[in-house]
Amino acid sequence: MDFLSAEEGFNPQLQNQTLLQAVSDYCEQGELSALKLEK
Repeated sequence: MDFLSAEEGFNPQLQNQTLLQAVSDYCEQGELSALKLEK
């Protein structure tokens, strides 16, 4: 299985948490950048 660089044998729950955290961090950075541009 080669989907989003996932490898069999890894903990899927941990992978999901890591992915969600990365997306969340990315969104927060985007929001901060948008706020800085508004000022």
